[in-house]
Amino acid sequence: MKTLARAVLAALLATIPATALAHPGDHSNMTLAQAAQHMLTQPDHLSMIALAVALAGTAWGAVKVWRAR
Repeated sequence: MKTLARAVLAALLATIPATALAHPGDHSNMTLAQAAQHMLTQPDHLSMIALAVALAGTAWGAVKVWRAR
């Protein structure tokens, strides 16, 4: 269990956005609608969303397999 928990925690920490990975520009004054549009139209944001979904799916599948044993 400890190994699986550590793997899931590492996967979650890997999805935390970092300033070094962000593109330049100030996004703090965007409304919620503008932020959502920006997130869904920029390739760098879409790739991070896809990565987070893939990692969550992998973690969910791993937990499901682990519990089935």
